[in-house]
This record gives sequence, C-alpha cells and structure tokens, in this order.
Amino acid sequence: MTVPFRAQQATDPTPRPGTAPRPRRSSYLSFSPPLIGEEEIAEVVDTLRSDWITTGPKAAQFEAEFAAAVSAPAAVA
Repeated sequence: MTVPFRAQQATDPTPRPGTAPRPRRSSYLSFSPPLIGEEEIAEVVDTLRSDWITTGPKAAQFEAEFAAAVSAPAAVA
C-alpha cells in the first residue's frame, strides 16, 4: 500500500527544522476509510457498460434521489 506524502510526514519521527517537537503517531490514522460494497461496485460497472457516463438515465436517477434526500426541488450532478 502506498502511503500518501502527508501521511508520511505525520508519521516521520524527525521534526522539521524550526518546529517544536510534538507527539507523533507511529502508524497512519485513516480518518474516513471508504465504505464500498458489492452493490456500489455493481452500479459502477453497470454505468461503465451503459455508455452513459456523464449524462443519461443514471445521472437523472441520481439527481432525483439526491434532491429527495436533501428535500430540494431539484439537484444537478
């Protein structure tokens, strides 16, 4: 697994010049790991195979469902 540069900085035990020492984590802390299940993967695959990526029925469905979820009259994706 490749650790993002900012995460490497957060776990680097060597302080940067001109900074006060502060406690450092010994491991990378993931604040919000993605929650992607089989249903989400299937929807992505279905969308890619549909030839409608930026517009079309999937986008219209998403806009309608999102608008309903946030109690808005409409949404644009």
